[in-house]
Amino acid sequence: MLAVNGVIFCLAWILGLLTTAHPWGWGLLLILSLGLMGMRWLSLRRRWPSLDGWQQGPTLLSWGIATAIALVASVYLNLRLPYPGSQDIGRVAAQLEPSRTQVTVTGIVQTLPRLTRSHNLQLQVQTLALRPSPLQGSIRGLLYATLPPKQGANLHPGQRVDLSGYLYRPPRSTVPHGFDFAAYLTRSGIFAGLRGQEVKIRTSGGRWGWWALRQRIVRSQAQYLGKTPGALVSAMVLGHRVVDLPFELKDRFVQVGLAHALAASGFQVSIILAVLLKVTEPGPPRYSLLVGLSGLLLFGLLSGFEPSVSRAVLMGIAGLGSVASQRQLKPVGLLLLVAVVLLIIQPLWIWDLGFQLSFLATLGLLVTVPALTQRLDWLPPAIASLLAVPIAAMLWTLPLQLYQFGVAPLYCLLANLCTTPFLIILTIGGFGSGVVALIWPWAGSVLAWLLSVPTQGLIGLVTALSQLPGNSLTVGTISLWQLVILYGLLVSAWLLPFWRQRLPLLMTLTLGVVILPIWQIQTDRFQLTIFDRASPPMMVLQQPGANLVLNSAIAIPLPKPWSLFCNVRALITLIWRWRRIFAPAGKRAGQPCCSGSLFAL
Repeated sequence: MLAVNGVIFCLAWILGLLTTAHPWGWGLLLILSLGLMGMRWLSLRRRWPSLDGWQQGPTLLSWGIATAIALVASVYLNLRLPYPGSQDIGRVAAQLEPSRTQVTVTGIVQTLPRLTRSHNLQLQVQTLALRPSPLQGSIRGLLYATLPPKQGANLHPGQRVDLSGYLYRPPRSTVPHGFDFAAYLTRSGIFAGLRGQEVKIRTSGGRWGWWALRQRIVRSQAQYLGKTPGALVSAMVLGHRVVDLPFELKDRFVQVGLAHALAASGFQVSIILAVLLKVTEPGPPRYSLLVGLSGLLLFGLLSGFEPSVSRAVLMGIAGLGSVASQRQLKPVGLLLLVAVVLLIIQPLWIWDLGFQLSFLATLGLLVTVPALTQRLDWLPPAIASLLAVPIAAMLWTLPLQLYQFGVAPLYCLLANLCTTPFLIILTIGGFGSGVVALIWPWAGSVLAWLLSVPTQGLIGLVTALSQLPGNSLTVGTISLWQLVILYGLLVSAWLLPFWRQRLPLLMTLTLGVVILPIWQIQTDRFQLTIFDRASPPMMVLQQPGANLVLNSAIAIPLPKPWSLFCNVRALITLIWRWRRIFAPAGKRAGQPCCSGSLFAL
């Protein structure tokens, strides 16, 4: 019973954080709690025989404690939300943006410059002073700065610099389901950006730090391997957030469902830990545990303890502790406990997509791989395990991918099967050459050069898969209720024998939950979308049968004559009925008529 209560309390904390996504989330949480407590009460009263099993479940007191934990979690996240102080540079950006006044920011560089898709360098700077400043007193706060490549080539953390440019407030998403840049920066405590024109280094700062060790590894592995292959090997060990991997190659990995290969995560941690324990197996057990623990901490420090890495490292440390104490841990309970510990330290990670995918993929491996392996017992054990692992990870992460992106990689399973040997070799070789490069960079470069054949093989294989016809299927983003139902079906298949014995019915329901609402929306959609940040502003009219794009500089195929007539007639009717949406354009010169508004009719 204690174990069941512990799982419920952990889930309550996670659910409480998730309910903050909706203003009335606390109300839904109370309704759910009252429903569960009511089922427990009815089982004790023996009103419904079908609820007799609840008599052996958690007590009313346990459900009440779980409700209190969930409510505390929701309040805790709101208290930890970053907000700009009275002297934050974000408040200055709100005042200076209309005048487009050039300013000079004095600050300390916090991160290494990294390339963006627009071929500029982006970095974070801790503000110390601002000239000119409309506020009295000192100016503080983190700043997101972009610079031309030549200006930021010699920057590194710890330097005191003067940045000249134009302040701005990070824009909100003006496209339905688009990337919200302002919310992304807010989670890091950043409320202002700077389009830098020039930088002057005032003090050189320190030359050593974890950033310097990462750069040492990246330069060593790229010396003989080449820029792109070396960056790929470094990204598999340090994570793509630390390495400037070409966006073209990164997009190919994402298209075929191999984004996890470029993010330092549990896959790399498990391989590294297994190799270290195997190598030190002939020695004393304490020596093996010490080497394994040192390897985990070194990997975490080099990769910057990203959310997915933190989860994997903590689970690896717990696994080493269970081996040392000769106690068997429950993997699912350990995963929930690690997630709660990390979300107490940093509750905003609940909205980090990497953390969500890492958690779901690990849960899928723990609860689904054994069942899949049993159903594939007609295959050799090695092949059955090789098939079960990517299938389980894909099942538990695909609903979230559809919710976020609306795209399903069709060759995900094939790509994982074909590239697993390459990924194992490159992870082991990359970590080994990286450790050697910390001591002797030339020797690390030689070891990295030995990985040239598997590196080129992986790049060629991913490129070939990304060029296959229909490498991804765009089905449209699913709604929140569809996401909840899909994961409810997955949990039911895991916990309830009824669904495990009726997998065809479960698969039919799952496809129906995804396909039928999307088909209904596509057949009944009549929607106007205005993109006000385009130049000139674009408008898209969507209705059954055809779409109409106005003010687009891109050549598009014209619809059939009768569809075009229907589109024009619908557009005229729409403008006549809702002509007031265009009125602000004449009242506020120079401002968009509508900030990305979506009018659904």
